[in-house]
Amino acid sequence: MPTSGRRGERWDGDGYVHPDAFGRGVGTAIAEWIEERARAHGSTETRIATLAQDERAACLAAQPRLRAGRTFLRMMIELTEQPPRQAGPTAIRLPRFSPARSATLYEVLEGAFLDHWDHSARTYDEWMATQKSRHDLCFLVRTGGEVAAAALCTIDDFGLGWVKILGTRRGIAASASARRCSAQSFHVLYARGARRSVSASTPRT
Repeated sequence: MPTSGRRGERWDGDGYVHPDAFGRGVGTAIAEWIEERARAHGSTETRIATLAQDERAACLAAQPRLRAGRTFLRMMIELTEQPPRQAGPTAIRLPRFSPARSATLYEVLEGAFLDHWDHSARTYDEWMATQKSRHDLCFLVRTGGEVAAAALCTIDDFGLGWVKILGTRRGIAASASARRCSAQSFHVLYARGARRSVSASTPRT
């Protein structure tokens, strides 16, 4: 199941092979399709992520025309009971993407990653077009009357909770607001049936 999407001027892709189809060249065909789609859109390069444990994908990525770019670590938590909310101002859940609140979500999260590796600035419309998370699993945290942190979460088809993006507003002390936003995310993900959750990716330099 291949997919592709634009990131700045570059088109990246994701591919998934059913276990029953391993060893049939499906992964190679998907990688080639992603490359062809990227070229068709005028992209001079494309990126495909692989899991460190996936030996088949590692072999595919070892082809001469490909090179390693960056390694990211993801943190997973096993939720045996519903995590409590942290004390302090309550995180605001977004029941729907109203223009004002979704704009604030965009502003905080895009701003938080301005200095991130290879960040590509996106307009509000471009950013919204890429978001597949459920509206009722997006959060804003206020501190001192202003939004200090935001999180965008989802639950995948396998019941795994994802804190896809979590960031704090630039110029605001990060730790307390980020913890509050993370706690609210895990609290609600558990309530929606997720017993394992993965946090936002952390770059390893």
